[in-house]
Amino acid sequence: MTFAQFLLGRARSFRPPCCAELPLDDRTTLYHVAISTELALKAFLAHHGATDAWLARHVRHDLARALDLAESLGLDCGDAGRALVSQLDPYFREGGFLHLREPFWEQGFEVVGALKSDTLIAVVAECLTRPAASSLF
Repeated sequence: MTFAQFLLGRARSFRPPCCAELPLDDRTTLYHVAISTELALKAFLAHHGATDAWLARHVRHDLARALDLAESLGLDCGDAGRALVSQLDPYFREGGFLHLREPFWEQGFEVVGALKSDTLIAVVAECLTRPAASSLF
């Protein structure tokens, strides 16, 4: 198993169960969707040469940076993937949803469910079946 495959497996494991039925005002659900998204993006970057140390130093928990890097390497997660990241990133980068004071968002999330992280995971999984066309380095 490659490092990228390991990360993708972890992304799948953090995806909340029964995602379509879970409320998106639940901090735990949102936190798990964010972790799943982060790990899927890092799996894509690892497929393109990123190491664990490089990801820890240059990406950390910055979902927007991870998405920008992944898109520069050819990932196309569509508008839904970009919307998912843009909504989760500010909260996740501040330490996740579990550490924020009330109210931690004003108008709620438009994310329709963890289904969008499932879509991102599926896109990354497909990319991992092919040789990387480009490299970070």
